[in-house]
Amino acid sequence: MICVWKDQKLQHEMMTIVAQDCALEDKMLTVCYSCDMVNVSFVNFAAIGRNVVKVGCMSLVNFDAIGQCC
Repeated sequence: MICVWKDQKLQHEMMTIVAQDCALEDKMLTVCYSCDMVNVSFVNFAAIGRNVVKVGCMSLVNFDAIGQCC
């Protein structure tokens, strides 16, 4: 996956904040949500490491599995 940044200042800040132990794409979590199939919104989260993203993903899966998601 190739990451293309539109905002160079944001790219510089993200590259200095996160550790360089793995690719930035491996530390990103994107949540998609919508009320219908047309108006889809995205929220991107950047974590400090792969393990943090895995915990976040598992939390979202468990949250949905217990029926608390709309």
